[in-house]
Amino acid sequence: MLTLPNLPAQFLPFKNAIESCSQETSDEKPLSVYVTKMQPFGSRLYDIATRALEKSPDSQRLIAVARVFSGTLKVGQKIFVMGARHGINGQKDVKEVEIQHLFLLMGASFKLVDKAPAGSIIGIGGLEDILLKSGTISSSPNCPNFTKQQAISMGLVKVSIEPENGADMDELKIALMKLNKADPSVQFYVNNRGEYILSTCGEIHLQRCLKDMKDDFCPPTIKFTVSDPIIPYRETILNRQLKNRIVKGSKQDYEEQDSDSSSEEEEKKKEEMTVQELLEHEKELEQMNEQLTYEKELLKKEKQ
Repeated sequence: MLTLPNLPAQFLPFKNAIESCSQETSDEKPLSVYVTKMQPFGSRLYDIATRALEKSPDSQRLIAVARVFSGTLKVGQKIFVMGARHGINGQKDVKEVEIQHLFLLMGASFKLVDKAPAGSIIGIGGLEDILLKSGTISSSPNCPNFTKQQAISMGLVKVSIEPENGADMDELKIALMKLNKADPSVQFYVNNRGEYILSTCGEIHLQRCLKDMKDDFCPPTIKFTVSDPIIPYRETILNRQLKNRIVKGSKQDYEEQDSDSSSEEEEKKKEEMTVQELLEHEKELEQMNEQLTYEKELLKKEKQ
């Protein structure tokens, strides 16, 4: 049984509906659906299943993979879609849409259905231009947003991608955004220099992403180049031996100082500094003693 502790009082209807896995959709038992990712499918298979009158312009279509926690999701139903940033620092990312298609996912294929009750894991069509990767769907705009899933793996290999023809920058950006939606482990962003950076989990993952870009997401007329892996350089801590080396000219030419002589000089400096500090401290003590004796004599005179 799913339990939701520590929810504010205003979210009690959602809490009760989810915990009871209610299949009824009403104000007291609202609809709650969580979209975990966007899954790519072939456009031809999508068009056949939905009996589309016009063919999809792209070779791939993205279907939102979701789980219904409460209520019943139906085709033609108007729902509210909350993005992953909704509710963070007071941000509002809510859009009202109408459900176009619902799919029963069966491996590499899917079947068109009319409704999906609570407990179902389904595919939702028509959300590829609304959601980025994950989000929350509800019959009420006041539904609390589900927490975004933590990334299983971090980006290890980063490359810069640019088109051979500068006029194709916009289309390349659209293709990278589609890849970013389709693969949860991919991160796409634009750095400070305006470069398109693609972050992947490794070399094999990078090769797979580039293949998907060429075959599925990028038009065949667009050709792009990929840079060598970007390696960030950062500062670190050096040991004493490296500190005693004086670099001259290039990194290969250096001289090593005598560590014994340098350490002796440092110790002498420390000793000299300590002696000077002691002398100054003694002078301060003498001045304080003189001040105290003077004040004592004044007190004696006042008493007399």
